[in-house]
Amino acid sequence: RRAVAQFGLLKRGTAKLIAHAPRPLLVVPLVHRGMDDLMPYDVTGKCESRLWRANRTVRVHVGTPLDFQDLIDDHEKRHGKLPKYGDG
Repeated sequence: RRAVAQFGLLKRGTAKLIAHAPRPLLVVPLVHRGMDDLMPYDVTGKCESRLWRANRTVRVHVGTPLDFQDLIDDHEKRHGKLPKYGDG
């Protein structure tokens, strides 16, 4: 396992949604394994069937919630206030 030194700059995608949310959010990381057995995809990326395969195991690991507010506050301190979704 590699240790994570620091979070980088805020980027598009999930980080943008977190940074521009109208109120502080907690992000709950999760990992799932086994979905590819439950609902397999073909080589083109399409789901092979709309029906789930029976007797398959899916494991879900839910991590510790993450709070990015300190990073957002630091970013706003350096670069100015971020616009929030719903501000108009």
